[in-house]
Amino acid sequence: MTHDRLHALTDGIFAIVMTLLVLEIKLPELHFQSNYALWHALEAQSAAFASYFISFAVLFLYWRAHNFLITVMAKNITINLLSINAVFLLLVGLIPFNTHLAGVYDKIPLAVSLYAVNIIAIGLTLWVMRLYIERSDMVKNLERSDKQRRAAMIRTFMPVVFGFIAIPLSFISTEEAYIVLIIGVGFNFLNNAGDIADKYLIMPISNFFKSRH
Repeated sequence: MTHDRLHALTDGIFAIVMTLLVLEIKLPELHFQSNYALWHALEAQSAAFASYFISFAVLFLYWRAHNFLITVMAKNITINLLSINAVFLLLVGLIPFNTHLAGVYDKIPLAVSLYAVNIIAIGLTLWVMRLYIERSDMVKNLERSDKQRRAAMIRTFMPVVFGFIAIPLSFISTEEAYIVLIIGVGFNFLNNAGDIADKYLIMPISNFFKSRH
């Protein structure tokens, strides 16, 4: 398979999934028309809007990361890479269902946890794809520096780590779990997110443990 065909398949699935997200937000039904009634009805769907924005951001970030892996890093496509990509797209396809589940049952920890698990699974699959591209003898790949690899890993794992935090937190407060997910995803929209985390988090922790030996 060529890069173009894989891109066409991936872009098509992402486009459909991202479009389906907004269809889960229902138009409010008002018993009487007024600004207050409309605002109250929209406010009642705040969880649906929150899960929509999180999901759209997650899909955009992972689409961007996938595009970089396949376009820039992987110089050729193998059957194993296609298989990993299939799992990745399978998990992406579950996002609309879990978005709707978390939006409707936003007070139920299990619904929010399943939503977080979906985000985690997509991120981990993307990480496996990156490792395969970098380490497989069958794939010609772009050489990356250690700093670039760390920055890429930080970007990939940021939503994953915050997703793991959100799961137990959802059993205490689903609202706070949503905030954690938003922070984990939103951080990646910074152009130098990887460098910031590397400078102020990864390197200080690494230097601390080195100083202990």
